[in-house]
Amino acid sequence: MEDNSPAKERMEKIEAVLDEYERQCGFPPIKSPGQEQELDEYLSMGRDTIEKLTPEAAGSLSYRLSQFAFYIQRLYNRERSRKTWADSELNRVIAAHIEDYSRYIKYDMRAAMVCRENAYATNVQSIVRYATQRMQRLEDLSEGIQNLALAIKSVGYMKQQLNKNL
Repeated sequence: MEDNSPAKERMEKIEAVLDEYERQCGFPPIKSPGQEQELDEYLSMGRDTIEKLTPEAAGSLSYRLSQFAFYIQRLYNRERSRKTWADSELNRVIAAHIEDYSRYIKYDMRAAMVCRENAYATNVQSIVRYATQRMQRLEDLSEGIQNLALAIKSVGYMKQQLNKNL
């Protein structure tokens, strides 16, 4: 997709409006809560390392992982909103031109022909494809990291309860 395509420019305007909405809701701009190596270290911790954590360290680690999960969820939501916009925009363009083709041709084929012959539709279709691929990469990561955070939090809580009973 061209960097200066009209489709991308329209999408960026919509994203700016949505970013402003998030700011009005009190959310800061999307920013990674830490470095890549930090997350890598947390995600690759072995069982022995986790079991040696103090309750306080387990709580802190759980909090950091929850921050990463929230960050990834926001990235996923951003891609989902891109895809929603692009799907809607693509349907709008196809609807405007679909009658140019014989009604005896299947709808999917007519839609594909519109996209092939309309540069704007081709650009929007690229946005749909790209956002879908990114969503698939992010899907379930946030939940998996949050589950790990809860497991580590549980280990810390269990240790705290054992220390109270000693």
